[in-house]
Amino acid sequence: MALMLGRHHAQFDFEEDLDDAEQPPNDAGSHIAVDIDDDEIEQLQELSGNGRVSDFFGVLCRELDMTAPKTPEDIYKSHLSETASTALRRDDGSAAVESARGNLASTYVNAFVNAASGQDKLMTPEDSTWLARNKDDAKLAVAASVGLQHLWNEDEISAADKFLHAADENVRAGGLLALGLIGTGLTSDTDPVYAVLSEYLDTTSSTSGVSDKPVTNRMKASSIFALGVAYSGTGREDVAELLFPYLQNAEHGMELATHAALALGFILVGTGAELAAAVIVDRLMVASSLELQHPLVKHAVLGLGLLFLGQGDAYQATAEMLQALPQVAADGQFADAEEKFLESRKPKSSDEGDSKEESKGGMEDIDEDAA
Repeated sequence: MALMLGRHHAQFDFEEDLDDAEQPPNDAGSHIAVDIDDDEIEQLQELSGNGRVSDFFGVLCRELDMTAPKTPEDIYKSHLSETASTALRRDDGSAAVESARGNLASTYVNAFVNAASGQDKLMTPEDSTWLARNKDDAKLAVAASVGLQHLWNEDEISAADKFLHAADENVRAGGLLALGLIGTGLTSDTDPVYAVLSEYLDTTSSTSGVSDKPVTNRMKASSIFALGVAYSGTGREDVAELLFPYLQNAEHGMELATHAALALGFILVGTGAELAAAVIVDRLMVASSLELQHPLVKHAVLGLGLLFLGQGDAYQATAEMLQALPQVAADGQFADAEEKFLESRKPKSSDEGDSKEESKGGMEDIDEDAA
């Protein structure tokens, strides 16, 4: 039962809730006391917080004899054919040089093929130079990939923490994403992922309490997205409150606002949270025409959709607010998509069904004549 609670991100305090719960009576009509000691309660709490998922995954890997880390080359099988190599190319027909796109692909392949294993052959060796062999945005991906390797393992937060003190802001931003990946679905009393990421979202300071490096917009965007990933489906209001200021204050810019909207959708998915929906819609209403043309504005709309996932007609109030956006109607940015969405929600009339059947029958007649 504790494992099922953890799978569904259900918040349950075994010590308090078991004490307060009224136990069902036995055949004699008396209530049965639940005899659970403190150690057992602690174990149940750890299980419901997904604190043992990493250990269980390790057991599964050992049973399947999949403990040895794999390299991207094991997946590419480039030793069978030189042209199959994604990371290498020939510049003059003889010298093999690295491709930036190939290195980035290898980073992703390495992360996924060694996900949650805690080890690989590109990043974990002490003499690894893989980070230095990548540039700019690719460094962000390399640093973030460490989080996927240590997925669900809160004890390995130090593997991501070391990146937070790097000189390159891309590496620091990747380290923040790695934190979010490590803490995905985990719940604990200390909650170190929340403690670190919240330091980078303090709107009153240009630095964090974790590092003396400046907090740039890229790092804030990474922190916002990391929170969304780490607390996806938890419905935690305290995490959501960290993101509201980036939507309520237009000075933070549209990029951070759209990241915050999408993260809110992740965290409060399927809850129909009216406050979060109103905050997102209000941000869209005050946005300028230029801001609404930002390529990431679609993330804000996606965040709204995630809030009402599986909620049926609960979306209607929000849909009416979206229709009141003069900028959207004027620019035509979402007018067609919104109209099609609302049209798809309407029940089909019998006349429409008959007309479709007639049309289908007509097409069949045409096919027969043609034959």
